[in-house]
Amino acid sequence: AEDLWSARDRFHLVEGRVRRVMKRAGFGAELTLGEGRNALRVLIASPVGRALKAQGTDPHDLDDAKLRVRGWLTLGGGLTVTLERPEYLEKLP
Repeated sequence: AEDLWSARDRFHLVEGRVRRVMKRAGFGAELTLGEGRNALRVLIASPVGRALKAQGTDPHDLDDAKLRVRGWLTLGGGLTVTLERPEYLEKLP
């Protein structure tokens, strides 16, 4: 697996399976993709979450889904992407 820690602070395309879905205050949802050292938190603000839901993808119903996420990798309690636009999240078959 790619070492995402060396990729932080850059815009990336990351694929992974959702291992956990949580509701967060101030955010619509927090998804955890993958496990261990390269686990990635995806923060979805409420407005982006509402836009996703309007397009047919409810962030709270993505447990065990395979996703492709685009965004800036940052360190915020671990590797984190804050989803800036609904089109930066893609559900894969």
